[in-house]
Amino acid sequence: MSKVKVNELSKHDASEITVNDDVVLASGKSVSSPSISTDTISEKTSAAGVTIDGVLIKDSKLASGTGNVLQVVNATDTTVASYSIAANGSQKLGSLEVSITPSSTSSSILLLATVNTGKSGRYNSLNFYRDSTVLGMSDQATGSRTNAGVYLNSGEFTDITYQCLATSMQFLDSPSSTSAITYSVYVTRRHSTDTVYYNRPENDTDAAYIMRTMSNITAIEVGG
Repeated sequence: MSKVKVNELSKHDASEITVNDDVVLASGKSVSSPSISTDTISEKTSAAGVTIDGVLIKDSKLASGTGNVLQVVNATDTTVASYSIAANGSQKLGSLEVSITPSSTSSSILLLATVNTGKSGRYNSLNFYRDSTVLGMSDQATGSRTNAGVYLNSGEFTDITYQCLATSMQFLDSPSSTSAITYSVYVTRRHSTDTVYYNRPENDTDAAYIMRTMSNITAIEVGG
């Protein structure tokens, strides 16, 4: 095969240089054509990824970029439990938790959860926790009122003791961390001692109409 070895190619006139095979450009040089067609772009340095227009693509997924979804982690919990909770006491719900390691300190974590409980009473609320830090508390309570997160879906109506009610919640967290984080859900009792039933109704009769449910939590890293 014939070869031409040169250090530089310059155009002869106003026309551009046309090359019909693979071209390797020196660092800092560019191609004047508005587009390059290729089937594969591979990283030059192992584990470094490839950056295109400021967005890093690494390990078969987006690893940066404002507003981009960088990773999604989900967990489902089928724990069945009843919790007696004192006034102002908090209780983690079963094994309802998820761990995520943010790619950047500028990322946000969108938290979503659906919690199933059986309860005929009132005065209970839910919150996400980041490790041991409570998230999503209101700051608008005045007088003897109480700040809380999401009110636990419950009621006092006919046959409520045979039912589970679903409470959905969400929160956008900014952890400013690239360390592993565990998110979980806690229920807090806002009045005198009472019992909360998790993934089951209050009535636990051995019958086909008594259901066992599941709860879930999702953490979505959003590039910042």
